[in-house]
Amino acid sequence: MALIRIERRHKYIIQSVLAFIYVYLLFFRFNLSLKTEFFLTLIFVGFASVISHYPNIKVNNIVFGMILPMQLFLGMAMFLRFFPNLNSTFRLVIVAAFSVLYYITSLVDNIFLVIHDREEQIPLYRVAVTLAQILSIIISIPLFASIFKISVNGVIQSAVVSISALLFSIYQFWGLGFDKDAKKPSRGEMFLLNTFVMFLVFVASVSVTFFPTESFLRALYVSAVLMFGLNFVDGYLKNDINAKNLSQFIFIVFLFFLLLLVFLP
Repeated sequence: MALIRIERRHKYIIQSVLAFIYVYLLFFRFNLSLKTEFFLTLIFVGFASVISHYPNIKVNNIVFGMILPMQLFLGMAMFLRFFPNLNSTFRLVIVAAFSVLYYITSLVDNIFLVIHDREEQIPLYRVAVTLAQILSIIISIPLFASIFKISVNGVIQSAVVSISALLFSIYQFWGLGFDKDAKKPSRGEMFLLNTFVMFLVFVASVSVTFFPTESFLRALYVSAVLMFGLNFVDGYLKNDINAKNLSQFIFIVFLFFLLLLVFLP
């Protein structure tokens, strides 16, 4: 296959350009249902992941390799759908930013896939772990904001958001799998830690469900709680939990909560 012989970095550039075209056509030229958009996006992300990450992507890691790009695509798709008042120029800028994020996400996924294939660390591993955490928070903001726009019960919205948070946490565990400084938790311990992140986000979301505020502000607050949960788990696995770090993240969460209160109508 000719694509396999293309330099991997160039593959991701081509993939990001195609993602830009795909999103542009989907939301600027066609008017499809959310369900149809979801299945088309699932097919696109799956096909793009296999082509761009071959031969490192396997049956046992393809699901992990699709977590970030799939949530990124869903966040973008729903954001464009539920925030229709944005002008065309700004929407194009958002799609361009999305394609850049998709490129970075592909690079991070590639590093993790290479490591899991070789079963050893490579020099860019630490950078990839840090980027993965940052990407998870960035992706969660438009995704959560869009979920809060769906016309369903607030508890259901919170449940969907918490499932998304669970996927981010699972992805983090996958990325930390070959960190020599991180402990190797048992399955029960992994289950409890992932559930802890999911529970934190669910409670945070439910706690502001009935606040008459903008969905974007709610998303910022809940994403801050997700950041706290992911960093707590990261610190726990690396035996690096201390009062200073916890107080910093609690302060950030409290700051976004105050911001939400300030802008209450």
